[in-house]
Order: sequence, then C-alpha cells, then structure tokens
Amino acid sequence: MICKSKGVLFLLMPLAVIEIAFAQSDLKFGAHAGINIANFSGMEIDYESRTGFKAGISVEIPLDGQVFDIETGAYYSQKGATGFYREPIGNVGGNFGNAGTLKLDYVDIPVLASFNIERSGSFHPQIIAGPYLAVNISSKANEADDLYIDKIDEYVRLVDVGLMIGGGGIISRESLNIRVRASYTFGFTSVFDSEIESDEKNRVFSITAGILF
Repeated sequence: MICKSKGVLFLLMPLAVIEIAFAQSDLKFGAHAGINIANFSGMEIDYESRTGFKAGISVEIPLDGQVFDIETGAYYSQKGATGFYREPIGNVGGNFGNAGTLKLDYVDIPVLASFNIERSGSFHPQIIAGPYLAVNISSKANEADDLYIDKIDEYVRLVDVGLMIGGGGIISRESLNIRVRASYTFGFTSVFDSEIESDEKNRVFSITAGILF
C-alpha cells in the first residue's frame, strides 16, 4: 500500500506540470533516443548490467524569474540485469538457478529542474535533477541461451519511484537544436514485491541525444 500511495503522489506531479505548461507559450518540445546501462543495487546476488534502449518525448517549461526550467516527458526505458535468478524466479522454465537476463521495461515520467548555464558559443550546458515515476509495462526472465522465456509480472512491482540527476547541453546550429545528455537514476523502491525477500533497486546510467523543437 505504501508503494501504491507514493505512486499516486508522483503521478500527480506530471499532471500538475502539464497544467502549468498549457499556461505557457514558450515551450520546448523534444524527441530523444539512446541507451541504458541498467543494474540493481542492494542485492545479495551478483548481477551484471543489462544494456537496453531508451526513447521518448520531453517538454521544457520556462519559469519567469527562476534560475531553472521545469522539464517533464515520457520515456520507454529498458532496465533489469543479468545473472543467476533468485527464488522463486529461478524456477522459470523449470531450471532453478540458471543464469539469464531479467528484462524489465518501464515508462519513465520524470519531473526535473533544468539549470541552464549561460555561455557564449553554440553549446549551452545544462544540469538536471528531480524525481521520476516509472510504470512497469513488461517483466520477463530468459535463460542465457534463450531456451526459456517467461513472464514474471507477478513478482515485479508495478510502480518505481526515484531520483534522476545528470547533465549535458544543447548544441545550437541555426534553427537546429540538438540536446545530448548523460543521466543516472536511483530507484527508491524495491524492484520485486513482498513475495520475494529482496531489496534490489533499479540503477540506470543513460546516454541520450535528441532534437528540440
């Protein structure tokens, strides 16, 4: 219940930001894509990272008189890890303890403060920080040889909340604005539900590039 209540609170944050956005005229929209290097923290099992895909859209909302803008959006984000499964996930495919990949896919909705560092030239640095809400849309476990692939949605929490920090900048070339960014997300909630006694949390390093409109 605690996890669900946090999820509702974080879900209201982007809705509030969208309401602010409709009152603004100077919005910056973007389309972005890149890679995730994902793993878990707080684990008893020695996992290795899973490399996945990240893509989505963003909207940046300028705030008059503030040193930062508000940025939000929605991103399809592949997370998870590789390693030996713990119980009861280790029973997928009928072979307990086999190594493979936990493929956890989410829709991430961040609400970020975007600090723009003023400087001359075509590159304009940015620093970002803020919370995010992630909704799990797919949970699968497969063995290393792809012999067995099973859904594990019943073991994975629907909602993950956490913190995102990062930096990068906007490269301006005439009417073209390209944003490059590296970010790191820290999940605050356990990946697996109470049926599995574990404290794995999502940790994801992302590199993205995109175009601002």
